[in-house]
Amino acid sequence: MPRRVRHPRISTQLERRIRRARKTVKAREFELMLALRPERPSVVAEGDSWFAYPPPNLAGLDDRSNLINWLSRATPLNLLQLSSNGDEAVSMLSGPSKHRLISVLQRFDIDFLLFSGGGNDIVGRHDMDYLLRGETLSAGAPLEACLHLERVNRRLTLIELAYAELIDFCKTFSKNPDIRVITHC
Repeated sequence: MPRRVRHPRISTQLERRIRRARKTVKAREFELMLALRPERPSVVAEGDSWFAYPPPNLAGLDDRSNLINWLSRATPLNLLQLSSNGDEAVSMLSGPSKHRLISVLQRFDIDFLLFSGGGNDIVGRHDMDYLLRGETLSAGAPLEACLHLERVNRRLTLIELAYAELIDFCKTFSKNPDIRVITHC
């Protein structure tokens, strides 16, 4: 059994809560989790609705319907959740989201980065109408009649480039040179 180490800068009540916690959305709490439970794998989850939906207690669904909630209950982890419903891969890897991710990679020794992105880049709020041709189609219509293929291909290229950026960010900025990136398509 690992020796209990009292962290000098936190209250006993906060320490008890952090020792029991398996995930957080706050970098400071994540830092404490790493200090108090160093034997656990350290995981950062950045992504879209695969990691953030449904919110707790939506339509009577329990937290097993959310991938991150399920994972944090099934396995003892130190997990920092950066994900948000509706996030697009391109926006997660640019602007303030990029800076936040790079900061986390530099600050913490992360074992695994879970990344879910790309779906909202295609089927997001204003994307489907932009990518689909508006004409009425008959069954068996060719692909070119259904989609603005040049737009779809540009969007897919942007998503591919965002993933290439993610890998480069990990190689360049990660405190842990052996970080593992786990994603899905």
